[in-house]
Amino acid sequence: MRTQELSMILEAIKSGNPKNLYINNGGLAQLGEHLFYPKKGREEQQKVLLHILKNSFPETYGTFLESLKKYHLTSYYTPKSIVEYKISLLKSASFEPTTILEPSAGNGAYVQILKSAFPKASIVALEPDLLSYEILKNNNLQSANVTVLNTTFEAYYLQHKDKTFFDLVISNIPFGDIPIENAFEHDYITNPVLKNVGNYFNVYAPEMCSMGGVTALLISSAFNEKSIYSGLRESILMKNDLILANRFNNALFKEERTKVVSDLLLYQRIWNKSGLTPNEKLFADTVSIDLGQGPHTTNAFFNKFPHQVNGEVAQGYFHGRPNLTVQPDAEHLSKFLDRQLYAFEFDLHNALTNAPSPNALTSKSDRAKQEVPKATEVSQFLATPVSKKQEIIKLDDKYVENYTRLFFGSFNFDA
Repeated sequence: MRTQELSMILEAIKSGNPKNLYINNGGLAQLGEHLFYPKKGREEQQKVLLHILKNSFPETYGTFLESLKKYHLTSYYTPKSIVEYKISLLKSASFEPTTILEPSAGNGAYVQILKSAFPKASIVALEPDLLSYEILKNNNLQSANVTVLNTTFEAYYLQHKDKTFFDLVISNIPFGDIPIENAFEHDYITNPVLKNVGNYFNVYAPEMCSMGGVTALLISSAFNEKSIYSGLRESILMKNDLILANRFNNALFKEERTKVVSDLLLYQRIWNKSGLTPNEKLFADTVSIDLGQGPHTTNAFFNKFPHQVNGEVAQGYFHGRPNLTVQPDAEHLSKFLDRQLYAFEFDLHNALTNAPSPNALTSKSDRAKQEVPKATEVSQFLATPVSKKQEIIKLDDKYVENYTRLFFGSFNFDA
């Protein structure tokens, strides 16, 4: 932990970021480790960090800590190559969204690149953690096309479902088996497994998409591996076409000190779909495989199409129990992404203009007039409307070339 950089970030937040810096933090999990579970011999460092936070925000210090305690264990930040890959897929398909939702924005790695890739688009970025929200807000103070909200996706969806839709919903959703906040308010949920935050994002993020729009999510593979979620996957695919599914090995988030296997999914919202394609049926289904220590279920699509997997399926362990994992193989991540991008042949340039508008959705003509939700419409949230060009600094950091969200560092996206 570099206390000098923490002080610099907090000073930029307090002062309203007058130099319009792009601020990057390297993950709440690492910060939480230093603040709440310091290793032996690092107790003095913990005291220094707490002192810096308390001096910077004396009136909201307790709120900051409570927020960090709540969110630091489910925040795994996306490698820059994956963010750029997702945008490149959309660009290669000539998809040009005019409205974008980032429902789990962190400090804004996706938002930063989205602003450059789609400069005419209006972007709504949600972030529940207070420290990450303050950084996100300060990174977008000069961006009139970005609205930042300090709220959870489930609270936002509860207020805007069936009323507000976006051409693109894109995110790395929270990982971890934790409940959504204020689950009792969501009386539309009939399946209790949807009160798990990961499942909730998987099912309801595509619901925020306009007809013809695209949902691009990076998720934990657990949602696609379990047979008990087959019905949920099928329900998603009855409203969306699956246009891409990739699986990444357990080294993708190595800098976050976790060996999670993750899936990248691209859906296109479809109206009046009558059934699933053969590949979509595979994706909704699971099969049983045995690598020597008993049978395990795995997603039938990835089992049939191993070329969509960056790595080799292997026997692993999770909390001491046998499970399946994906280990790195000879194909480097960059080669895998290049191969996938080369093979991606979808044309989405007319996807939005040709899409039908059912009564349940806002019509295209009305949506063209619709403004991005502003603070007056969501007064219970902290909302900050946040240009196109930032003066960005680049600090020397050993991760700066590879990762968009650094441990209290800064990244120059224009470099």
